[in-house]
Amino acid sequence: WKVCVKLEDTAGNVTYGSSGAVVRDTVSPTLVTGSFVWTGSAADGYINDSEKAGSSALLTAATADETSTYSYGIVTSSTTCDGSLTYGASIPTASHAAFTGEVAYKACVRMEDLAGNVAYAASATDITRDTVSPSATMALANAASDGMINASEKASLSTAMGASPVGSETLSAATYKLVTSATTCDGSLSYGASIPAANSLDFGSDGNYKICMRLVDSAGNVGYSASGAIILDTTGPVFTSIAFANEASDGYINNSEKNATTDLVATPVTSGADATSYVVVANTAACNTATGYGATKPKVNDAAITADGPWKVCVKLEDTAGNVTYGSSGVVVRDTVAPNLASGFAWTGDASDSTSAVLIAAVATESSTYKYTILPLLGSCATASDYASGIPGADTTKITTDGGYLGCVEITDLAGNVTRTQSSTSITVDTVAPTATMALANAASDGMINASEKASLS
Repeated sequence: WKVCVKLEDTAGNVTYGSSGAVVRDTVSPTLVTGSFVWTGSAADGYINDSEKAGSSALLTAATADETSTYSYGIVTSSTTCDGSLTYGASIPTASHAAFTGEVAYKACVRMEDLAGNVAYAASATDITRDTVSPSATMALANAASDGMINASEKASLSTAMGASPVGSETLSAATYKLVTSATTCDGSLSYGASIPAANSLDFGSDGNYKICMRLVDSAGNVGYSASGAIILDTTGPVFTSIAFANEASDGYINNSEKNATTDLVATPVTSGADATSYVVVANTAACNTATGYGATKPKVNDAAITADGPWKVCVKLEDTAGNVTYGSSGVVVRDTVAPNLASGFAWTGDASDSTSAVLIAAVATESSTYKYTILPLLGSCATASDYASGIPGADTTKITTDGGYLGCVEITDLAGNVTRTQSSTSITVDTVAPTATMALANAASDGMINASEKASLS
């Protein structure tokens, strides 16, 4: 617009003139889309701890739809961009004084056109100032769920020892390293993308370990945390021996012992075991594949001993890490069948004429020991109490008077089963010398023999 001027004098002369142009502009400037956007360290929507001291512009310059001057400010995301704020000529940096908390912020721009119209605009998006390093916890899992890795787990298990970390804030990345418990989790370690498994090559000698976590949050802050302790224990318990006890202490269970309820074995000699269990198996069975182990020592009458033959007690030792060692007793033989007389045990020598007692040694159907006695004919071998290891001779003190006698043998097998039996025949002891009378006859009938009788009579 302009102002025209008409000049007229008294004579009626007229002259025209005008002012310069004046612009009527009542429209405030408008921010052009695509300008005034976050850039640089704020391009990802965050200001992290390593960026907070930065001196580079966080935004591209604002551009209005008309010629304007610009000034800038930073406010929390809930604050309105208006004239009440303090603006500055420089585009804000990460070290701007308004960045004081760990919250969301926006940028404000004040635009003033040539007419003096003023408008305010805010950045299209907010950014979050987050300068706190993340932390996290990790629940131990799979083989390490009990906090321990034993020998068998270390040798074969390839599953991760921990669950995904749970962070103090949203994590954008996590990497891992298995280290000894004394090692500091920091940037000096080489981390990997996978949570270490029980068969990790980072395990060395037995001891305490942990999983270090390198954590990156959404703002790009880096933090370090560690799992709970993982105890590597690959040394199993040591089995030394276990002895048979009570009725089985001689290595046999015989017929009279088979129902005994006493302990079959003594306390085993071991070290390093936190749990001990037992099972009775056939002597040929392998202890490491046996089933039915129990914490109570088996009894002499254990139900597993179902028949005569060789048996053993398997011992399973386990420590808190789960390392298992197997051991076994020697062999105990269950033998409930008494021995039988196979041969021998007949009268011989001076007894062959039934006048004195001598016996042939007895031979049983299995390995046995023998004791003997001689009883009067009406005696009982089953109840006799004077058995002795030597075979009686004809001069035995067990023959006290003339009369009939029996030979008795007590046969005891290796298990202690006993059989008593008698000789198949008896003998008669007769120690009285015979007497007789004779009538003189023929030439001697007169009680005399003369010269002619002596010379010729036969």
